[in-house]
Amino acid sequence: MRIEAAPAEQERIARAIAAVAAPYGPVFEAELARITAAPREVHDRYALRIPVLAAGTDELDAAGLADAVIMRWLRAHARDGRGR
Repeated sequence: MRIEAAPAEQERIARAIAAVAAPYGPVFEAELARITAAPREVHDRYALRIPVLAAGTDELDAAGLADAVIMRWLRAHARDGRGR
């Protein structure tokens, strides 16, 4: 799935992040990366995994996951300070 072609998925992920991040203050930063404009190694790493959430070195391939799963992952990373 190309992230540019999936605005509904982008919006769903953004809502989940906002809902979970709010109680923890400024723990998370959101960044939208255009995979088609990325260097080759970034494209090769993420092209089939979009959308990907990252906290430190941990990554979650979020495509198709239920909001509850995404929120549980975000909460775990917010609690231990790995949101940034």
